Amino acid sequence: MLVAARRARQIATGGKDPMVDVQNDKPTVTALREIEEGFVTAATLEQAELQAQEQQEHVEFASVASILSDQ
Repeated sequence: MLVAARRARQIATGGKDPMVDVQNDKPTVTALREIEEGFVTAATLEQAELQAQEQQEHVEFASVASILSDQ
């Protein structure tokens, strides 16, 4: 259930695109359908969040490096 809640939140507010046809479904129903069809698991959700965090850190480090090199 926690996986469905996290995924529904991603779809509703996180700007993540659904992996199944939405068909006028609410984000919670869409998330449950994604889980049912095997597109989303706890492991894939965790992996995607780690990748997003690593990418954000990389962007931030590059920005800091750019600022420091300009000085």
